[in-house]
Amino acid sequence: MLSSDSDLDTYGYLYEHEFDFYSSVESSLSWDDDYCENRQFSISTYLHYNTTYVLIVTISPNELYINMQGPFSVIAKGPSEINMKRIGM
Repeated sequence: MLSSDSDLDTYGYLYEHEFDFYSSVESSLSWDDDYCENRQFSISTYLHYNTTYVLIVTISPNELYINMQGPFSVIAKGPSEINMKRIGM
């Protein structure tokens, strides 16, 4: 399970292997907006060993949030070890 912890309204998009900026939602493996309380995303899916996944975290496209930034945490839980690495744009 992948979820967020933030004061912002977070969205999460999970991709297998790589992220394609030009077909973002259509090519996502899974995505979520408000499954958790306090407008946080939660994605539950089976992940394969030795496979790279990309998690994109963003905020609501609502006009109230344009150019808004803030801290967030990603929580990763599973039955096996999970290695995460932050990559920039």
